Order: sequence, then structure tokens, then C-alpha cells
Amino acid sequence: AGQYESTYGVTAVPGGVKLNFVTGSNVGSRLFLLEDDNNYKLFNLKNREFALDVDSSTVECGMNGAMYFVEMAANGGKGMAGNKAGAKFGTGYCDAQCPHDIKFINGQANTKDWKPNPKDFSNSMGLGHYGACCAEMDIWEANNMATAYTPHPCEISTPGQYMCEGTECGDNDSDERYDGLCDKDGCDINPFRNGNQSFYGKGPFTVDSSRPMTFLTNNGKDDGHLSEIRRFYVQDGKAIASPPIMILRDEPDSITDKMCKDIKDLFGNPNDFKAKGGNKAMGESLERGHVAAFSLWDDIDVQMMWLDSCYPTDKDCTEPGVHRGMCPGGEESSPRNVRSKHPSSYVTFANVAFGEIGTTQSVYPMGPPTTESPAPLRDLRLSAQVGAQQRQAARQQAPPAAPPAAPPQPRQAPLPQLLQQHLAQENVWPGGRSVVDKTMMAQPVVRLDGFANTKTSGTPNASEVTQQTHRPQPPHHPHQRRPLRPPVVDVQMPGNSAVVKIMMVQHAAYQATFAKSRISGIPSALQEKAPHDKNFW
Repeated sequence: AGQYESTYGVTAVPGGVKLNFVTGSNVGSRLFLLEDDNNYKLFNLKNREFALDVDSSTVECGMNGAMYFVEMAANGGKGMAGNKAGAKFGTGYCDAQCPHDIKFINGQANTKDWKPNPKDFSNSMGLGHYGACCAEMDIWEANNMATAYTPHPCEISTPGQYMCEGTECGDNDSDERYDGLCDKDGCDINPFRNGNQSFYGKGPFTVDSSRPMTFLTNNGKDDGHLSEIRRFYVQDGKAIASPPIMILRDEPDSITDKMCKDIKDLFGNPNDFKAKGGNKAMGESLERGHVAAFSLWDDIDVQMMWLDSCYPTDKDCTEPGVHRGMCPGGEESSPRNVRSKHPSSYVTFANVAFGEIGTTQSVYPMGPPTTESPAPLRDLRLSAQVGAQQRQAARQQAPPAAPPAAPPQPRQAPLPQLLQQHLAQENVWPGGRSVVDKTMMAQPVVRLDGFANTKTSGTPNASEVTQQTHRPQPPHHPHQRRPLRPPVVDVQMPGNSAVVKIMMVQHAAYQATFAKSRISGIPSALQEKAPHDKNFW
């Protein structure tokens, strides 16, 4: 635990973990949850919801405090090609960007054509011939100015790293982004990009990013293939639904295949999400199990403009889908600048909860709005396609709006009878989060207060911790804290997967936090397989 803090700036907080931005020469970090000393914890998220408290209040423009899932192998590839390290030492990373900076892929050193990354001014990152691909579900990508959630399916049917080379990596530099195995763009919902510029941000926004929040994501309906991914937030005890996308005709508020097609048609982006299998393929990957990753990073490729600024840079900011947030982008958001101006930035993640849809929170938003909208909203939807000035003119010409209806009241989540009895006995976790043991429900809600008695595993040195190739997009491709209860973001993921038996742990076992985690390192067994090259290490 001491090395985590002194080397990487990772510390325990009540119920979770805090990742600092700059610690000495180290920038950012990435952690994984372990089930035990030899295996990552696998989450089966289809037909489940996942909730997490997050504080992104100091994560500035050009940074990303991210929580996401990737289809890594549970053992971290241990045993492949002589890999004696495995999950305990943080090996086996992959994502939908098929990153080339991974030093060991399937147990083999990625030494072929290894070279320093020419975009990295700190000379701590490298690039190898091979990439490491796997499906990715971005639950939370955010700073204090913008947020998005995004599924990235891949045409890969087995868990763990897929070692790609050439076209199947879909590299930007070779102009093969949409020819690879994975959907690098994904299908995202960013409220600002989709026309709602008052929903998320610091201060008087619907969701106030200057204070901690909880977010929840769920996956659609309860049968069939994965059909929908939905998010909501809880702040100050109130549930806040994701806003409808009013620039689309039917005003969806969740990720469906139809929404992805419609939004990509409007934005003029290739529908690689459909080409790589859409929600069905994403659901199949989620059924196989994903590893949870927690990170804080900056972007040497495009300064995080794909999240929080106008991007791509060769398009006018008023074109549909280009304006993604109010950050300036460019040099102001470059790693050199944000590391100099905001070294003390941090993100915290705490109070993980996952379980059946409708069981992790005490309040949920009302049902989705109807597809018919009043005339002023239709005008706004149409005007969002033609820029800010026309949008203002359209509002002025619109007929008077009807008096606003009373806001919907949050509803209590339906609780099974046994769970109600359990709560009545006041057998609850600190902070009011309920504990449900296996004798109470066949499919219990699992609360990982303090991220449970799990350990973390992460990359072992500064050069590897700062390797963040997460979602680069080339220009030529479109695409004061108050003592209140934090907000919640809900991401739900339904489907017809078989019931997953989740290991239950008694209350005492959850008292440990990241303070008891172990620092990872590359063992000599792997070092012997790599050259003695300072750029590699």
C-alpha cells in the first residue's frame, strides 16, 4: 500500500480508492480488481445494473477519470507462452483500441519494431508491432466538463488478449480505423454532444460535477439479446434520468441499435458499431465476463477533445456531433499543460454495487418520456442540426410553450419481500447500503463497500502506468463540495443470460480497502524474455 501511494499516488478512501494525477515522475494510473491472488474479479453484467460513487470535481479539461470493463482473461494470461506472472502482477490488459504499447501480449514480449512513441514528450511510452484487442464497455468516462458512456464491441469470440497485427488492429496511422476487429468509435451518449448543454457540468447544472456523484448503468430488458444500455444518476437523494436526445426524431434516452444508427447518420460517422455486431455482440461479450478497470489519464494523441471539446478539428464546431464539451482543446488541454497546471487533480471511486436491475438503489427515475414532444422541442431538435444562431432563431419563432408540468417524483424501487424483511431488521452497511446474504435472495445485490476484501492489481512502473492509448481518434475521422449525499449514475444491462451465482461475503470481510492491496511488479521470469532496452522498460 505504501508503494501505491508514494510511487503512483493511489490511496484508500472510505469505501474505495483515490487516484492522484501527478506523483513525482508518474502520471496517472490504472488499477484492476482481483478476486484472489491469481485471478481478476470477473463481472457478468448482462441483465444486471452497476452503480458507483465518483468524484470528478478536480478532473480538468484534457483529463479523463474513467471506470470501464474490458474482456481480459481472469488469470491475466498466466501460463501462456511461459507467462508466470498473471493477474497478480497486472498482466493481460487489452481494450477496443487495440493498443500497441502493451509490453507483454499472451505471454510474449512485444519487442518487434519496439520504439519510443514520437508523440510522448516525456519519453516514457513506447509502441510495438502488435496490439492487444478485446471488447470494452466504458461505464464512466468524464472530467468536470463532460461525460460519456460507450459500448465498444469487437469481432472476437474468446476472452482475453487478442494479439493483432496489420489491418486487424485498425490503426489510425495506416488509415484502417474501420477495417480492424474492434469498434474504436463505439456508440456513445454524451449529453452535451447530443444537444443538452445544461445537463452536466460544474455548478448550476442538472448534474453538478463539482460535487461527488453516483452513477448507475443497466442493460435493457430481461430477456433476449442485449437490446439497450441505460444510465441514470442520483444526487441529493433524487434520481436523475439521462436526458432525451432531442436532435433525433424519436428522442431516445438510451443506447439501442436504432439510436446508434440514427445518431451516426446525423453526425455523418461510419456505423462501425453495427458492423461489429452492435448491442448483441456487446451482450455476448458481457456474458463471458469482464474485468473492472479504474484509471486517470491524459491524452497525448488528441488532448481528450473527443470527450470535452470540438472534434474532429477539421470540422466546424457548429456541425452536428462536433461540439462535445466546453473545453478549449488544443494546446490548453495538452498533457504538457495539464500536468503543469493541475498536478494535484484526482478522481475517487467508491461504493461499488451491482445486482439485478432495479435493486441497487432506493430511488429510480420514472419511465422514459413519450416519443411525441411539444412544438418547442421539435423546433429545438431540428435547429440543433444547423448551429447555434439558427437554433436561437428557431426558439424565437416557436409557438408559446404550455405551462410546465410538475416534475416527476422519484419512485421507490420495488423490493422483494425477503429483502424488505431484511432491511426492516436494520442489518445494513455503513452509510445505509444494505447487505443481503445468500440466505435472503437467490440473486442478491452485491455491495462492494471499500471495493470489498478484494485486492488490486496494476501496471508496475511509471512508464507502463502512463501508457494510455484509450480511444484516440485522428482529425480526419468524425466522430465547493457540500456535505450532501453523492449522486448516482445507473448503467443497467439486461438480457436472457443464465442466473449468475455471485459469491457472497459476510460483513466483516468487507472492512478491508485498498490499503491492504499489493503493489505489482514484473517478475524475473518475464524480464528474461525482453531485451535490456530502456525504451521497452
